[in-house]
Amino acid sequence: MKQHDLILTEEQKEQFIRDGYTIVRGLIPDDVVRQTRENLLQSLGTDLTDEATWRRGIETTDWAWGAGHLTTACRSPEVEAVVEELIGPHLHQISYHTGKERVGLEAREEGYIPVLTYPHPERAEMPKEFIEPQGWHVDGIAGTDILPTVFMLVAFVYLTDVRTHGGATTVKPGSHRRLYEHWLQNGMTPISDLDAEYGPSVPIEGKAGDVIFFHYLLVHSGSDNLDDQIRVGLNTAVHQDPARPFQHKEGTPDESWTPFDWTLRTDHLDLDKINLKQGSVLQTA
Repeated sequence: MKQHDLILTEEQKEQFIRDGYTIVRGLIPDDVVRQTRENLLQSLGTDLTDEATWRRGIETTDWAWGAGHLTTACRSPEVEAVVEELIGPHLHQISYHTGKERVGLEAREEGYIPVLTYPHPERAEMPKEFIEPQGWHVDGIAGTDILPTVFMLVAFVYLTDVRTHGGATTVKPGSHRRLYEHWLQNGMTPISDLDAEYGPSVPIEGKAGDVIFFHYLLVHSGSDNLDDQIRVGLNTAVHQDPARPFQHKEGTPDESWTPFDWTLRTDHLDLDKINLKQGSVLQTA
């Protein structure tokens, strides 16, 4: 990878360690955002605000699996540079989305999977307020182990401006550590076991071009869109480069540790009986 000036501030790195996510505002240039959004909507045959053109359900899902080639401009060197600042030189610039195989496509993906959140059909009678989501999950759950073997981060791009009540991606700050520590101490961790410990939900408001980077164990969800336009986002996973696999660091953190390394520290935990090499797969309840 080419060398780039550092993009993340110390505060953004600290947020990633503490909360499991950080946001880089305006990382995707306006012209790239606009062209990518227009290409996607034209491909689907829909308009942001014309409800007569909106397509829902499986029709949109099947289209999304095959639309990644329209999004590659948003997987920019700057996005890759932020990922490298967070996790080090372990990233694979190709992602694999197994959902694509459901519609007969190769899992390999050089771009993103579009995620469209349509306005709520009863929004006219509803207050313009954030609604607590019910769809909490961890991405890549079927392949997620206690330590990352393939999947490390998610990058999520906003292609439209998003208010808290307009389909904002919503996170449980710190849930990545709660899951990790509970898992180490108790074995397999159903997400619902820790519902009471996650704390308040945070809907992430943003502008088109903002990118959210979050940890492979962060609990998150989509939310209802009470605005009058489609919320257009892009989702991709960051996978390990098989030639440079991630090595879990133990002991006291030092200056060589990346923010990602810090999220998996164990030196301050009483884990004498834990074997980190024997992870179990995270399960939903």
